[in-house]
Amino acid sequence: MLNLDEYRNSITDARKNFMVAIASDDENVIAENINKYLDSVEKSVQNIAEQAAQQGITDYQDDKVLTHRGIKILTVEEKKYFNNVIENGGFEGLEDLMPETIINEIFDDLRSNHPLLSLIDTRNTHGITRWLKAKDLTELAFWGNLTDKIKEIAKSGFEDINIVSKKLSGFMPVHKPILALSPNWLATYVIEALHEALNVALEKAVVDGDGNECPIGMTRKLTGMQDGVYPRKDAIKLYNLTPNTIGNIIMKPIADGKPIRGRIVFVVHPNDYWSKIFPSQTILNTAGEYKTNVLPINADVVQSEAMKEGEMIVGIPRDYFLAVSGITDINKYTETLAIEDMDLFIIKFLGNGKPIRETSFQLFDISELEPLMPVAPTTDIADVNNVLQVKQAKNK
Repeated sequence: MLNLDEYRNSITDARKNFMVAIASDDENVIAENINKYLDSVEKSVQNIAEQAAQQGITDYQDDKVLTHRGIKILTVEEKKYFNNVIENGGFEGLEDLMPETIINEIFDDLRSNHPLLSLIDTRNTHGITRWLKAKDLTELAFWGNLTDKIKEIAKSGFEDINIVSKKLSGFMPVHKPILALSPNWLATYVIEALHEALNVALEKAVVDGDGNECPIGMTRKLTGMQDGVYPRKDAIKLYNLTPNTIGNIIMKPIADGKPIRGRIVFVVHPNDYWSKIFPSQTILNTAGEYKTNVLPINADVVQSEAMKEGEMIVGIPRDYFLAVSGITDINKYTETLAIEDMDLFIIKFLGNGKPIRETSFQLFDISELEPLMPVAPTTDIADVNNVLQVKQAKNK
């Protein structure tokens, strides 16, 4: 049975390669890893298309069957556009931009399913160039008469964010066999290729963007910019995740004297999750059973390869604003990194993003984070050993 979940699982390693590529200064490393990533995207969609052809699936069969197999069902406008791409032999030189419904589908999926982007305030602005964002909900309403002081409070409660001040470019390779497929399959391929490219690029910017031609990440200060680059925050050393540490060292600075509304997020590198966070939120109870996710706070723990090992971000995800406008241009990539036997296109978006408040996200050093006690604090270790011996005896 064909579905895009299988496709997405097949390119997990390729996504890691892509993250390595964009973090490297070595052109050979960049070329090699981008090649692996883009090749895996295209081959996966081609394999699904070939399997569909073998099963006798066509564009004219029941839409429900096609959808169930992960095939994009096109609107009239979408079908016209992708037919034009096929007839043109590629995207270059087309007068019409990619239909907005395609972009909407990509961002709807990112907002719904991406572990981090689904938590932050992610917006597809549909071509809007500026956005007013509330900085402090406590100052957006008032009792009494309208005075100059209240007017100033209301004015300072919003930030005018220029959405089109940054450019985001996504790679999209196109082999000739892809253009031999139907419009439905070409659209499916385009959506998946752009989804994966944006997935990586947006996550990296949201976590650690330096503000220089990209959004300002959660790890960055909002002041002290030099040559377009915002400095990283000073990492605060953490040795444990006890209630006292979480309350006083982590959450008190984030709250900054105001009640926290909404969810809390812990962002860590996958290696740190298993070596630091998982042991710090797992205990052995009196029944001899391990219980995990026992942090004394209701928080989402998100693993991100964009996070440096040994560090952790904690914050209020809805206080990060990310806006991306529609596609502005599609051009063929003709530089030295162009990959042999395929056309590589650059699809350009406009967008911007930043934390709304300086204190909403705090950076921590977890290189020496200690695990929680291995047993429940009120339990005698001898009792736990007895329980384990009984359970082992029953299992023999």
